[in-house]
Amino acid sequence: MPSRGRIRKGERWVQVGSYTIDIVTKTVGRIFKASGVFPQQRNALEMVKDIKLMVKDLDALRDAVRLTLIKSGKVRLLDALVDYQKGRLNFIEANINDPFKTLFTQWVEQSGLSPSTKRNRFGLVKRLETLSMIDADTPVRDIPDVMRRLRAKYASEGKAEMYNQARTHILVFLRHHLGYDEESHVFRRVVQVPRIKPTTKRAHHPLSTVHDLADLVKRINSTRGPNENPDAPTDYRSWLVFLVLTGMRPTEFNRGLWERDKATGHLRIKGVKTANASRLIPHVKWLPPAARSPHGLHQRLEALDPPTPVRARDFRRTASIWFEEAGIPRSRLSYYMGHGTRDMTALYQQREPTKSDLDEDRQRLLDWLSAQSKAPRKKGERTWSSRAEDFVQELILDS
Repeated sequence: MPSRGRIRKGERWVQVGSYTIDIVTKTVGRIFKASGVFPQQRNALEMVKDIKLMVKDLDALRDAVRLTLIKSGKVRLLDALVDYQKGRLNFIEANINDPFKTLFTQWVEQSGLSPSTKRNRFGLVKRLETLSMIDADTPVRDIPDVMRRLRAKYASEGKAEMYNQARTHILVFLRHHLGYDEESHVFRRVVQVPRIKPTTKRAHHPLSTVHDLADLVKRINSTRGPNENPDAPTDYRSWLVFLVLTGMRPTEFNRGLWERDKATGHLRIKGVKTANASRLIPHVKWLPPAARSPHGLHQRLEALDPPTPVRARDFRRTASIWFEEAGIPRSRLSYYMGHGTRDMTALYQQREPTKSDLDEDRQRLLDWLSAQSKAPRKKGERTWSSRAEDFVQELILDS
């Protein structure tokens, strides 16, 4: 944490709303300056981070002129930051001064998204306008400040999910439409506005057996969500089986981040959420690697009557439980799920499985699934019109 600046009042020194910035640059050496008094002290530490990013960018470009002005005190760090954020220091990204609403609306209209996703993103713009956070002329460079105000409002109202979804939409817009990345100060400032952690966690409801999966598939395929796209798939059977047998994250599934590994013939997931998200898993069921939206699946799960507590994230937890019950070693189970290591033993055991490991674990899963499909229902449970064994043979075993 940076140290606070001080001024002398009479016989003593008093801390003020200024912080000491101490950075060693390759261009002009050490810069040890006071930041200047911030207009809003509650955002001071975030602004300190912004100042440091600005200095690092100037140093990366070897901008000796501006760094010398800052180091000599002829330009205050806080004043330089204001100019930097307005694009006056040659860090201006494309479209930074263009109206956000116009660019965002054009992006949504031109994107090949489902109607429901488009409604969600148009709704975000409308909410921001209703809350008087943006207008037709609000430039892209002001979006970090807009997100900071939106976060404060939603946090006070307990609407963590609404803010987190809005933040995701904005980051996708900046990255995939405007082409901003981690080097963009607009993108970085939005990232610095953190997600809101939900105060209550939803209970998890993984599926216990193949019978439960077969029943859920039948119910989902006979239901349609109230706002579901008419062009959405009517058969979610292969989707559910694929999610359960891969343990794939819903976002990985949505973006089509998987492919057949040529060396082993198994499934490679190209995840990006964590350092361990890119992984190989046993190939049991194949689904063409096309990007798809699971929004219709969410709607059908919510529209089931009688209702079910199962949601898309529970399929990943189902996979973890089934893998363990099938006898897959815990070190490889952690790898297949894309989890990080939590102790030194797991760290030393972790390695990419060989083809023989994957073949062995695939057979373990198939044997366990076949045994589960032949197991009788527990007393009192409702029966299913088709045999679960046929369900395994037709849907799970790869042709």
